[in-house]
This record gives sequence, C-alpha cells and structure tokens, in this order.
Amino acid sequence: MLRALITGGGSKFGAAFVKELEKTHEVEIIPRAVIKGIGQKYNARHNSYDLVFFNHHAYPEAFDVPTYEQNCLVNLRILESINLHKDSKVFWMISFGMLIRQRWPTDDYTQWAPYFAMKAMNVHIMKWLHHMKTYDGTEVYPMPPKPIANYYGIDPGHMIDDHWDTPAKRVHTLVQRDDLLGGRVYTLRGELSDI
Repeated sequence: MLRALITGGGSKFGAAFVKELEKTHEVEIIPRAVIKGIGQKYNARHNSYDLVFFNHHAYPEAFDVPTYEQNCLVNLRILESINLHKDSKVFWMISFGMLIRQRWPTDDYTQWAPYFAMKAMNVHIMKWLHHMKTYDGTEVYPMPPKPIANYYGIDPGHMIDDHWDTPAKRVHTLVQRDDLLGGRVYTLRGELSDI
C-alpha cells in the first residue's frame, strides 16, 4: 500500500481528507503538538513516502520567527528528515487570500495578513523546490538541495465549515493524478490556479 504523511489531519478538512486518503494509502499524521516541537528533525515511522501533504497552519500567528518556523520552515525540516522517491508527490494546501486585491478589491483583510503571508511563502518554497529538481547547474547556489519528488500546491478556494467531504474527495482525486505540472498550484476542480 502507498504511504502518506500529512500535517493538519486531525480536524475539519484534514480529518475528512485523511478518511478519503486511507482508502488508498497508509496514513501517518503529524499532530499539531508534534509540529510545534519538531526542532531540526522529524522522526518518521517509515523509510519512504509516496505522498506528503502539508495541511496545517499553526496558531497564534504574527510576523515573527515562531510563526515562520511553525508554518513554513517546519515543512522543509520534515522533507529533509524523510526519504522520497522520483514518483513521490508533495502538496501544500495554500490560500487564494494571498491575491487579496484580485479576489476582494474593496477589503484588504489586514487581520489575515500573517496567515496569507505564510501561505504565500509556502507557495514560493514549493516553486523553488521544483526549480531545484530541474536545476541544470548553470546558476550558482550555496549548498543546493537535492529534491527528487514532485511539488504542487492546492488552492481550495473558500471552504464552508462542516462541509468537508466534497473538498476532501476532490483533493484525493487530485493527488492521485499523474498529469499534474510540477511547481504549479491547482484548484479543487483540478484546474491550474491563478496563483
């Protein structure tokens, strides 16, 4: 059976998605309490994973080091601590809210700025990892990583509380597709997002 590692799989959308994912994968959930205490390395249960899904968002949030650590850098630490293969897929659940002016031209949703900023950073991390996978060596980077997997983002749009099953089924269908373009963000309908 395929193996999946997921953060943020204990409640709401995450719990519904784990329920769907368990139909096709052996699922390992990294709980929020573990995310907050990961430090430099995650002690994975398995040697290799076919799917990694970053769904968590740690609170409280602000423009500070702990928020950045728990929402962005922890994902890199997890990836550095596990084994992936050329067919592994890594997904980030992100938010279209980072396109505030495009989506909501009359409101800036300032109270959500740290949340949107961390999601935007995760999109750039995902795109950078994809770039490094296809890196041809012509540019010089300090200690370039050696990513091997396939990296994607999912823009779920606005999800309605207590209506998690349909989005969970759509994401489950999406993560199983083999025709996705690496380094890109997809909507729940399986189309390329504006992000």
